[in-house]
Amino acid sequence: MNRGRWWTNYGGLAWSDDNGQTWTKSQHAQWHNFFGLGQFQVAAMVPHDDYVYMFGTPNGRFGSIDLARVPLDQVLNKGAYQYWMRGHWAPAAANHATPIADGTAGEISVRYDAGTGLWQMSYLDVTRGAIVLRNAASPQGAWSAPTTMIDHAVYPQVYGGFIHPWSTSTDLYVLISEWQNYNVHLIHARITPRP
Repeated sequence: MNRGRWWTNYGGLAWSDDNGQTWTKSQHAQWHNFFGLGQFQVAAMVPHDDYVYMFGTPNGRFGSIDLARVPLDQVLNKGAYQYWMRGHWAPAAANHATPIADGTAGEISVRYDAGTGLWQMSYLDVTRGAIVLRNAASPQGAWSAPTTMIDHAVYPQVYGGFIHPWSTSTDLYVLISEWQNYNVHLIHARITPRP
C-alpha cells in the first residue's frame, strides 16, 4: 500500500457550538468525490476580510492545490462558493478550479499573517520528502517556491504540518506527527524575511 494514496467519499463541513464536545455535519456543504475527481476532499479554511477562503486538495497526498471563497455569512451554503478559475472568481463546479500552486500536496494548512500582509501555506510534499512552507501576497498567488521546514531525512515518517494559532510574523509553530508512533509534536521555526 502506498501511504500517500487513498479514496474519500466526500469532503464536507462540520461545526461545534460547545467548544468541540459535539459536532454537527452539514448535509449540504459537501464536495463529493465522484470517480475520484473531487478537488476539495481535504481543505484548509481561512477567514479574511469579507470572505472565507477554502484551499483544497483531492484525496491522498499527491494532488494539486485549488482555491474557493465564500462570503463569511454563507459558509454552509455550497451554492455561494466561487472558485478560482483561469485568473477569475467564478460560481462554477469545484472540479473546474485552476490549481494555484504547482507540486503535490497533502495535509494543507494556511494562515494569513496580518503583520507582514502575507499568506503562509504549509503541507506535506511526499515527492520532495518534506513539509514545506510557501508565501504569497494574495490567496490566489503567485505562491513562492517551496521552502523545506521539516525534512524526512530528520523525521523519516513525518506528516501533517498544521500551522498553530500561536504563530506570528517571525515565529511559526507547526503541529506534526509520524506514521509509526502517531504522537503529535509542536515544532517551532524562526522566519527570516527575505530582502
